[in-house]
Amino acid sequence: MATRRISLLVLGVWLGTMLLVALLAADNFNSPARALRSPNGRVLAEVKRIGEPQARAFLRFHAASINRDLFERYGYAEIALGAALFLLLLFATSGNRLILFLSSVMLLLQLVLQFAIIPQMGGLSRGLDLAGAAEMLPERRSFSGYHAAYAVLGSLKLLIGIALAVRLVAGGKRSRLRNDRVRHQLDVVDHPDHRHVDG
Repeated sequence: MATRRISLLVLGVWLGTMLLVALLAADNFNSPARALRSPNGRVLAEVKRIGEPQARAFLRFHAASINRDLFERYGYAEIALGAALFLLLLFATSGNRLILFLSSVMLLLQLVLQFAIIPQMGGLSRGLDLAGAAEMLPERRSFSGYHAAYAVLGSLKLLIGIALAVRLVAGGKRSRLRNDRVRHQLDVVDHPDHRHVDG
């Protein structure tokens, strides 16, 4: 039972940090616009000196660099969480096939994201960061495709994680009810009026 609770904790940390990283990445991409909306005096002087389009491009480059590092480093943390979860569930559920299947699919999706999608997105975005809107159109289309794949696989991983959490909670309740029934049956056998049964 304790292993099941630890499994739920690890899964909760995984799902929670997935949402947190997505929110941080979205906030990073919005930060250039926020910075240019109300710059302080010194920043305003620099923006006027180099021009707002150039300042916006450099700020977006900085935000994209932060997001690239965030996704890459957090991706390895997700792999560690996924492997830990699978091993915990192997012992917590006595090899329940559905639960192990769901956790292994989550881990597999993260491996695909980490080694097939994220490197491609990172490589393309480095070239696109300072390119004009009308430049490198094939690369932009390719990046959009990888970004869409990342969003779909990431959403699928999140949905599977939620389904796994529901299954673990429901399984834990069933296990408690089963234990209560067994305990009740033992109490009936051990009842003082049943000494003839106990010998």
